[in-house]
Amino acid sequence: MNQTGKWVTIAVLTTAGVFAFACGGGGGASSGATTPSASAPASATATASASVATAATAPANPPLVVTAMKLVLPKSAPIELKDDGSIVADGKTLAKFSGAELVDADGKTLVTVAADGNVDVIGGKHAKFDDKDALAIGGGTIHIGDDGVITLIAPGGAPDKMSGKAKFTGFKPTARRAATVLFAAMASRTVSVSPPAATAGPAATAPGKK
Repeated sequence: MNQTGKWVTIAVLTTAGVFAFACGGGGGASSGATTPSASAPASATATASASVATAATAPANPPLVVTAMKLVLPKSAPIELKDDGSIVADGKTLAKFSGAELVDADGKTLVTVAADGNVDVIGGKHAKFDDKDALAIGGGTIHIGDDGVITLIAPGGAPDKMSGKAKFTGFKPTARRAATVLFAAMASRTVSVSPPAATAGPAATAPGKK
């Protein structure tokens, strides 16, 4: 994966919202002699068949609504969301919305948004949209107003110090979930998404070259 592709993987929703799963073991002792037989393979086959049937009948997550807009962040070049779902900075495609997912530049799924508002993130992190499309994550909340301004509530209920300092221009409320996922993916690397644009001189020197 190239460097810009790696950015989204590293940056996506860096919170403490990781779920731990306990696998309960537990079989009781049998009252008679054990008899290795075809029952175990048959049981495994039945379980596999049920899983396939469940997967086949489970409804697909509805695609996220995406509209063209720009994310304006302090001390960073704007990040553009295009109508086709591409997320672009400095002319480079960093990621893309595809259906109900955010995928990286190589097509790897980073975030999946379910119809019920549950959000699953690479690495086992989790978040959830409420009925107003505010995103509860890591004990805090991200909400984008109809004017595109991003409100951040820290764990404990107080406004975060960065609340109101970033916004989407061209924002449409129908695309609130996609915009919120995009902002959450950006939040941990606000300054270093891309190098600052050159302000003078005929051409900028590439990093590491003289």
